[in-house]
Amino acid sequence: MRIGVRPYCVTAAMGAILLISPALRLAAQDAHFHNAPVSNSQLKNPYAGQKGAATAGSRLYAMNCGSCYGIGGRGTGNIPALSQGPTQSAPDGEVFWFITTGSVNNGMPAWGSLSEQKRWQIVIYLKSLKNSPSAKTNGPAPVDLKPVKTDAPPPPAPFTDFRFEEPGKVRKITVQDLPAPYLTDSAALSAPV
Repeated sequence: MRIGVRPYCVTAAMGAILLISPALRLAAQDAHFHNAPVSNSQLKNPYAGQKGAATAGSRLYAMNCGSCYGIGGRGTGNIPALSQGPTQSAPDGEVFWFITTGSVNNGMPAWGSLSEQKRWQIVIYLKSLKNSPSAKTNGPAPVDLKPVKTDAPPPPAPFTDFRFEEPGKVRKITVQDLPAPYLTDSAALSAPV
């Protein structure tokens, strides 16, 4: 009975295992939201169910995320919507991880500088968008516009304001039409030091 194995076979087998192992780990990571580590999928939001957490999250979202991801997480331009899709189906811990680490190569900054509580509040807000009716529309939120009534006199020609605008009408304003430098009331306004 032979106990030993040829060293070449062991080395080749170990090499194959080492080559396959990273590929398996990458494939396993790809199944997670933005390649979040597996450990993050088990994280639970400690602020879930707390009154006001989603409201606080909406304010934080407006300050930090809204300029890129749009109102109500509807997305803008080539930036995907957060109110639907992978963000809504991903576990809270993976979304938290992505907010924390970001993806600088794809234009998403890391928000690890925000406190942990604030990042979890943003996650709560994002998850609340799933059932929000305003997040499901593609355009801006409908606004009830009412005409403004004013008794102000009309501006001197060639200037105009919203009351006298007409589609396709062109006005030519020349240098002679402008007031002389520093003669208007606004010229006296300056920034305080």
